[in-house]
Amino acid sequence: RNPVANTASIHEDGDIRITLLSPRLVRIEQAEDGAFEDRATQAVVNRYGDAPKVVVSAENGATTITTEFLNITYDKDLSTLEIRSTDGKFEPYAFGQAQSAGNLLGTMRTLDQQDHTLPLNCTILETDWGNTCDEADCQCEWAVFSKTDGWAVYDDSDSYALDDETDWWAGESSSDKDVYFFDHGKDYKGALRDLAFLTGKGALAPRYALGIWWTRWFDLNQADASDAVDAFEDAGLPLDVFVLDMNWHTKDDWTGYTFDDRILPFPSDLLQGTLQKRGLATAVNLHDADGVAGFEAAYPEACAAAAAAG
Repeated sequence: RNPVANTASIHEDGDIRITLLSPRLVRIEQAEDGAFEDRATQAVVNRYGDAPKVVVSAENGATTITTEFLNITYDKDLSTLEIRSTDGKFEPYAFGQAQSAGNLLGTMRTLDQQDHTLPLNCTILETDWGNTCDEADCQCEWAVFSKTDGWAVYDDSDSYALDDETDWWAGESSSDKDVYFFDHGKDYKGALRDLAFLTGKGALAPRYALGIWWTRWFDLNQADASDAVDAFEDAGLPLDVFVLDMNWHTKDDWTGYTFDDRILPFPSDLLQGTLQKRGLATAVNLHDADGVAGFEAAYPEACAAAAAAG
């Protein structure tokens, strides 16, 4: 992991910086003060790799950067920047252009409070649905490939930068605009490889996590949980993961870490006996927003640990 790109990959021109991260992956930045962002961000942790072969030329004030797969041209301003595939098979991209219509779509942060199907097309979600999922926006994301136009973009301009030592948030990105251009045509695996190069490889989920999950948000006791599992077995339906939502713990708001003995007086009997002995993976829902309150069973130990850590 190294968020600082290979200097041989960088073309800097006034307040514009173009970094060729691979023959098909381009980072396009603008920083009016010339302070481009080299720190990792919430999404991007690596930019260092072998520099692709590049030819740079200038004519009548316009700059052209060519790789094996791309032609990038601009005339002193990002509003003029255009990227074309060298084989001419795909539509050109103009900087600031909306995501291509053939984008294969990504995902969104939450489906809370939704009782209907939401579109994964972020443009439709924002214009026709008001981009609302519960009380926050859906944080809809696009895929990094398209079935028609051959390109996709990821805009990292609004991500927070991360501290080099702690990986904690270290303020907004210093680049005013920070866009990653993926031009992989229908080489979808190649696009995913370049995405993993930027963001790190995703963890391989355990097999059970890809199965059937059950959870409900109410005061669930041990008998309720056993009845829910019985219902699946009686119907001949598979069940892999059982999650206790937030009512499992004591609380005066959303946060808590101590089992509520009014509804779950013997939590180990439920988790290890009722659920795990029946082959289910188990989890409990945490909202760690408010710290460790004085009513928590482990409050003295938490205070001691905080004091020891300084």
